[in-house]
Amino acid sequence: MKNLLIISLSLILVLISCQQEPKDYVRFSGEIHQLEPGIDSVLVFIPNGFERRIAIETDGKFSDTMKVQSGKYRFKIGDEYGTFYLENNDEIHLKTDYKDFDKKLQFSGKGLSVLKSQVETEKLHLMIDGLSAESAKLSQEEFKKRMEKLRTDYAELKSKHANLDASFWKDSDTEIDEAIGGFEEYINQKHMVAEKFIGKASPTFTYESIDGENVKLEDFKGKYVYLDIWATWCGPCKREIPALKQLEKEYEGKNIQIISISIDKLGDKDKWKKFVEDEQLTGVQLFADNDWNSDFVKAYEIRGIPRFILLDPNGIIIDPDASRPSDPDLKKQFNELGI
Repeated sequence: MKNLLIISLSLILVLISCQQEPKDYVRFSGEIHQLEPGIDSVLVFIPNGFERRIAIETDGKFSDTMKVQSGKYRFKIGDEYGTFYLENNDEIHLKTDYKDFDKKLQFSGKGLSVLKSQVETEKLHLMIDGLSAESAKLSQEEFKKRMEKLRTDYAELKSKHANLDASFWKDSDTEIDEAIGGFEEYINQKHMVAEKFIGKASPTFTYESIDGENVKLEDFKGKYVYLDIWATWCGPCKREIPALKQLEKEYEGKNIQIISISIDKLGDKDKWKKFVEDEQLTGVQLFADNDWNSDFVKAYEIRGIPRFILLDPNGIIIDPDASRPSDPDLKKQFNELGI
């Protein structure tokens, strides 16, 4: 009996000693499909604080460990950003498609930080659906209902994960309130811009082209003009490039000129030139003289890009905030104009 007791105690000690100690680090891994050439790392950071860069392999996969303070972090992959949570002893795995980054983004793994990150992503998806280009086209009454639905869907998300701590939801509530408020302000601004500019003569410009020549808006009088205000650092701008190329190809030889104006900083002019050449951008490629502070940009009250503007053959503004190339409504508008 004594020997049996000793054996039992020994087994208990062995079991206790074999229990895994909590890790003082988090393992962060991921896989990114359709990754663009030249993107070779993930930057994990807190603004003005923690920063860690993780290499991405050629197959789009990455993995590393980090010692962290529990909390909310940001990550940057190419031109795409995201928010997630990290906590030591957790294992968190990111999966997405670079060409449809936000909609395909998801997290899996082990630990509370995974749940928080996934809830953050679900909230992001709600905002993508609610604060969309389609929402911007709705009537005032329909738009109001869309915002009410977004708030209802968010309340259901909170109810589904009511076990998460109050501080998490406090920050989340603030973010979604600011996002909805900002979008409502954007819609109001869009209506004011339309009222202010439609039917008026367009502000003009003289900018340097990719070929080093000075190009004026007046050079295209007699043609419809579709202006694309963009920058090489703007992810949404670059996502429109394939549709813009297709648009140029489809309307080649017709009575319309597509003009792209970069508002990259002057110090990034060579970067802009290289991007235009590498991406084989067509149409008229121009470089604004003072980025956001260029007179033409300020005259149109442009506060966000991409921004598209449609002018008639006399330089009169048809739409100061026109549909994007990827929006089927744009071709419908072109056809109605007889372009």
